Amino acid sequence: MKKIYALLAVGSVIVSFVAVPAGAIPVGRNNEAINYLFKDPVLTRVTAGLYTGQTEREVTLGDSPSITRTLSGNRTTGYLGLSVLSWLNVYGLVGQNTAEIEFMSEGDAEMALGFGVSVNLLNHFIREPIPMEDAFRLNLGAQYLSLESDIGYDTLAWDEISASLTLSIVNHLDGNKNYRPESIALYIGPAFSTFRGDAISAETEGGVIGGVEIFITDSVSLDLGFEYFDTANLRAGVNVHF
Repeated sequence: MKKIYALLAVGSVIVSFVAVPAGAIPVGRNNEAINYLFKDPVLTRVTAGLYTGQTEREVTLGDSPSITRTLSGNRTTGYLGLSVLSWLNVYGLVGQNTAEIEFMSEGDAEMALGFGVSVNLLNHFIREPIPMEDAFRLNLGAQYLSLESDIGYDTLAWDEISASLTLSIVNHLDGNKNYRPESIALYIGPAFSTFRGDAISAETEGGVIGGVEIFITDSVSLDLGFEYFDTANLRAGVNVHF
């Protein structure tokens, strides 16, 4: 089991650098499998982090579905989350967004603001070879972002709503001298993302999200992932669980 998960984790890291989101949903508990069963009784657990990623989506211009262009850019956001319940995490985001539309002038960075929620729906433990060592986790997340970018002499503004349902395979590595991380979680699932503004709207709303989260310690993790709607987009982030 250890060797299989280790190989999968290495493969996911390689894929994430070659072909990968800007849509991660923060989760407010540490990744040790036993903590999924015996929840921390303190309900004010705080999570913070920083994410950066590329964005490339097909958009419809104005009210005409026949005119489509590629919206591309970069987004960097920081978040602060609070576990109000053992299975419920809410968070706020602030950052900057840069976007440009195909055949138009390059965009300048503007502020991005938003909020989101993540719900832990299910934890299932793998009892072999060692009980409480590995687990399956099912998470539901939803997020809202208000975005702007200066393009030429105009400010392009739009609202983005996204959601995802991810299945994670968690492998806890604590105590094994051959592995430096505390644990590794591989995740994948369907995703939804739509946006609309005065001048643009999303062409494709359904997609997939996936990646690997590596817990360097029981409270610090590195998240490498991708999202695919019209094309693959890469994302990387750091999470700190206080």
